[in-house]
Amino acid sequence: MSKVYITGDVHCPNDVHKLNAGNFPEQRTMTRDDVVIVAGDFGLVWHDDKTYHHWLDWFASRKYTLMWIDGNHENHDWLAEFPVAERFGGQVHVIAHNVLHMMRGEVFTINGKTWFAFGGAMSIDRHMRTPGQSWWPSELPSVAECNHGMEVLDRVNWQVDHVVTHTAPGAVLDSMFPNYVRVTDPTERYLSAVHEQLKFKHWWFGHWHHDLDDIDKQGRFYTCLYDHVVSVDD
Repeated sequence: MSKVYITGDVHCPNDVHKLNAGNFPEQRTMTRDDVVIVAGDFGLVWHDDKTYHHWLDWFASRKYTLMWIDGNHENHDWLAEFPVAERFGGQVHVIAHNVLHMMRGEVFTINGKTWFAFGGAMSIDRHMRTPGQSWWPSELPSVAECNHGMEVLDRVNWQVDHVVTHTAPGAVLDSMFPNYVRVTDPTERYLSAVHEQLKFKHWWFGHWHHDLDDIDKQGRFYTCLYDHVVSVDD
């Protein structure tokens, strides 16, 4: 049976070390049927330069399939130019044969389990960044993307096994980070609306640069990821 692992922000190349063989030795026996998911801020698609091509070659040489959702720190304009294909039952941008961007609002079936994927988040440091060079307005989901996500969830009767997002619903963040002072993110509001209706087992996200687990009164699990690469067992 294939294996699925998931981690948080990679900020390529700043945090790529978490995926090297020393920190992630499980990859030595993995194959293309095995999947590693990055919960946003992958950072590979940034600028078409030597850094991009070096790390693209590095990820393309991995034995596993890497799938990732976009965070707020991606070049969203360039990302939109990559070819679209269907993989694991959902739409992806194909960056390399084994490097796939999970498009917003899609449901994927990976290792027999269903995953709702929805990237994006608001950069609180956008005032310090340059539009079109280090920040892109489409980090926030469009109305069309939000509606698409709802339509896709209608098709699966609002029930999946896993959810992977970059940020998380407001109520989840309030529970997991009660001392944080947050700026309202429209992405959180959308995810809150999804959260109210969706039946799921485990919600995974990144963005907050912590490794933390929580469980709600309904027995649903939540995991914020940053440094850890964890196995998805169910």
